[in-house]
Amino acid sequence: MNQWQQSFAKRVDALRETAVKKFEHLADEVLAGAYEEYAAFTAQHELHPSAPQPQSGTRFYKFALSEDAYVLLFFRARGLDAVECEYECSVPGKGCTNSDKVSTPVAEATRAWVERRFQTALDDLVNQVAAASADENVPELVAV
Repeated sequence: MNQWQQSFAKRVDALRETAVKKFEHLADEVLAGAYEEYAAFTAQHELHPSAPQPQSGTRFYKFALSEDAYVLLFFRARGLDAVECEYECSVPGKGCTNSDKVSTPVAEATRAWVERRFQTALDDLVNQVAAASADENVPELVAV
């Protein structure tokens, strides 16, 4: 690389680091609190919430009705100033289903936006498991 390319690459890397720092701030200030609230609520209704070890720029959350019926949510830093939320459901007899992916600028990733992401994913899980349970050919849920 020539001098300009090295300088340019360093500046782009600095921008990416800043974006990850913004996401980490969002994760500490908004995501963590929202997850704790939904974890406590869903645990009262016999779901098993968990949050694997965080990775830089990414957070994962799992809510399980059973071993084979759960939703995984992923929140990630995207680009230079966005956060993305994606989830996928695992449903007995169907495996992992298509996921939903939504992005928003970090500045617009408010507590209300985060809560809507949790609610949408949890609603989808319950709706898909209920639909699958209505099908007589689907195996029973396996305990967690």
